[in-house]
Amino acid sequence: MKGVKIARRYAKSLIDLASEQNLLQETRNDMALFLNTCQSSKEFSLLLKSPVVKSDKKEKIIDSIFASKINKTSLLFIKLLIQKRREIMAEAIASQFIQLYKITRGIKTATVTTATQLNKEQQFSLKEKIQHLIGGKVDLEEKIDASLIGGFVIRVDDNEINSSIISSLNKLKQEFDTNPYIKEY
Repeated sequence: MKGVKIARRYAKSLIDLASEQNLLQETRNDMALFLNTCQSSKEFSLLLKSPVVKSDKKEKIIDSIFASKINKTSLLFIKLLIQKRREIMAEAIASQFIQLYKITRGIKTATVTTATQLNKEQQFSLKEKIQHLIGGKVDLEEKIDASLIGGFVIRVDDNEINSSIISSLNKLKQEFDTNPYIKEY
């Protein structure tokens, strides 16, 4: 829990700095790229967390990977984390930054779980309908779970719409199990 508080503080500081410099959207994109890199490359994530690799070497690696891809403020922030020996939390800080960004912009995250991949038209249509339903901006996250057989499950905050075939089958099974017309012995 202590790590989350620290990550949130650093993320809040970066939000404030990016807002001051009118770079909030760019910085959000930078943190998303950094987070995606950490999550998709186990070697990169391990490198950041390694106590064996010296700080100056980590900074050079960060420069070589991100210098041409992210803005100067984001790059200096990541280097500052390394200098302050907080690079082990860099992934959590980027994640917290994105969460805080969504809160400041009033963006909700809708998680859509389907049995198969949605095409672009379906994603757009679903996003529009969810935005209309909740009356705000939506960031659509898609997950695939073949066990649903068909249909979808949508989660926004604590609300869930379960229109999957497996859910319907389970409800039907419960109804058959509690059939009032069959006499129990």
